Amino acid sequence: MDSLSASDSSAPGKARPRICLATIELAGFGPSSGLGSLVASLAETLAETGWEATVVLAGEQPAEAHALAPLVEAYADRGVRLTPLPEPAERCFVLPRSSSRAYKTYRWLRQQAANFDRVLFCDRGGLGYYALLAKHQGLAFEKLPLAVLVHSPTLRRTLDNADLVEDDELLIADFLERESARLADGVIATSDALLRSLEAEGWIFPESRRSLPPPFPASFSLLPKPEGEPFVPEEIVFFGSLEWRKRLRIFCDAIDRLPPSATGRLRITFLGRSGRIEGTSGREYVARRAAAWPQDWEALEPLEREEALDYLRKGKRLAVVGSSAPGLSLAAWECACWQIPLLRVGEKGGEGAWPGEGEPEIHVNPEALADRLREALRLGMRAPEAPIDPSVIRKGWIDWLAALPSRQAMQSSAGPFDPPKVSVCLVHHDRPALLAQALESLHAQDYPNFEVILVDDGSTSEEAAAFLGGLEPEFAERGWRIIRQP
Repeated sequence: MDSLSASDSSAPGKARPRICLATIELAGFGPSSGLGSLVASLAETLAETGWEATVVLAGEQPAEAHALAPLVEAYADRGVRLTPLPEPAERCFVLPRSSSRAYKTYRWLRQQAANFDRVLFCDRGGLGYYALLAKHQGLAFEKLPLAVLVHSPTLRRTLDNADLVEDDELLIADFLERESARLADGVIATSDALLRSLEAEGWIFPESRRSLPPPFPASFSLLPKPEGEPFVPEEIVFFGSLEWRKRLRIFCDAIDRLPPSATGRLRITFLGRSGRIEGTSGREYVARRAAAWPQDWEALEPLEREEALDYLRKGKRLAVVGSSAPGLSLAAWECACWQIPLLRVGEKGGEGAWPGEGEPEIHVNPEALADRLREALRLGMRAPEAPIDPSVIRKGWIDWLAALPSRQAMQSSAGPFDPPKVSVCLVHHDRPALLAQALESLHAQDYPNFEVILVDDGSTSEEAAAFLGGLEPEFAERGWRIIRQP
């Protein structure tokens, strides 16, 4: 497919580029991590610049279909079409969950492919695996560019959170995610350091790969800037999910080290959803740690990103943002772009992701963070300068998506394709319901040249006999065989 024009897509008479974003997380849809906020920001950014943006939501749907109506309407008000992933008409496997979601996404996209010029799959859960595999095998999407947004792979999140790998679903999701990235026409991420670290773990990326800071829509960028004068913080806000990988323990250890004389009327606030840490919920962990603190503290209910940033920008508040991932987290980018005073907690080697000068130091242990907090309480803090113009970031994303090529499927042999005959052998004994399912799956195949050989291993039930008898006309017409064992 030819590259799309990115510069003037909203001009009269111009065809609007059409993109589908496939995700299991989205801001406003239940508990959401940075991935959900990133997808929402990207969709709104594309809509503002003249793209027709569709988000297909493959996360677990509420029991009542109308429960999503307010969210669909809210995104429509922002120019984004939100489509919950429907169940396919044919029977579809339920487990493993990641495989099931990826297959349902593929079935839906195959029906809807003509409505899109680009598709961007989020990495979490490997949603794009079957669609990308079908393209690689030359079965579908020949001219439709399919890309993957790499943000927070499932197994990496689990290990970063110091959790044990106790569910084989994690390994299945890891396989689907790795293969999706390998088969994609292009890969994009918000951190080059993340891509490099995944390559060191054996991930393979296509030639078309790019790392860009997260995009924020222009409407979101119009929030008034806070005052730039230094101030002494009156409230320290842990901004992020309450879990190990966000360095919650380091933060709590640092607060333990603050002497009461240095804190005065200081208040400690936790702003983020409750995760898991040290075998308990994040809120329970915070309550246990904070019981000995002389400062007032509070764990707020999770807020939507606009509400959370608005909260941080008011009053004399200092944000502490932690992450175990390489590069800058989405929360750190948000604070930086809206000039919210922040301190970063993470791992050595995470430096260098900040464009330009003035990169906030990364504190890797409780003592270093406590020293910096004491300094801020004594000398004050100043909001950082925005590291990069958000409009430059938006243009970078749009240009990359517009220029995304469609890779060719694997090389096929010359000449017409004469598919060899395949014999499918089924063995049955008094299980007509399961046999019906197996035959239903065979009827759904699109391979043109196969036969079925059904061996009944001495079934004795009347139900089985009736079912086999009902199959004989179809089998005879197709040239299939039923072999009955005594």
